[in-house]
Amino acid sequence: MPPKVDIQPIIQRHMNVLLRRIGDIAYRKVKPKIKSRTLKKSLRRVLGNNTVTLNIPYYWAAWYHDGTKRKTSTRTGGYLVYFKNVINDPRVKGGYPRTAAQVKKLTKEQFREGLIRNKTLSPEDPRYMVVRKSVGPSPEHPFFRDLDIREEATDAARKEMTRLMRELGLTRTEKVVLRGKL
Repeated sequence: MPPKVDIQPIIQRHMNVLLRRIGDIAYRKVKPKIKSRTLKKSLRRVLGNNTVTLNIPYYWAAWYHDGTKRKTSTRTGGYLVYFKNVINDPRVKGGYPRTAAQVKKLTKEQFREGLIRNKTLSPEDPRYMVVRKSVGPSPEHPFFRDLDIREEATDAARKEMTRLMRELGLTRTEKVVLRGKL
């Protein structure tokens, strides 16, 4: 009788290879659909416990992806402020905030400076800083929808299962019963 071999680590190794491949397939399909350079650069594949996830760490990525269906305003009734050129925005000098808690407000001084700069521009020039009480709905940018990776993922799974079977010394005609949790 052949010695007992723990096949769980072998199966897990092949599962991780398969998950990485499926993650790569999805990554290749999603990345070209993302129009925002910031979100495109931040897209990551995260290998978990028998899962693979595509992750974008920015809190506003969901709004960008799904859009907003109605007018948006601040909770406090203040102003929504954005800059036509992000280089001019003092709130993002250290990089875009990833969580809502990292969002910085303009200081009174920065707000006043922006208003003064707006007044010095000629009417033909684009505004330096845009100030609104509310903004209308924003369009969606659904880069995660309609990826259709089923065929490529199935092909990758077949190839990896074939490699696993060979490593275990099994052929396609042998009946295999694997017990245990993956």
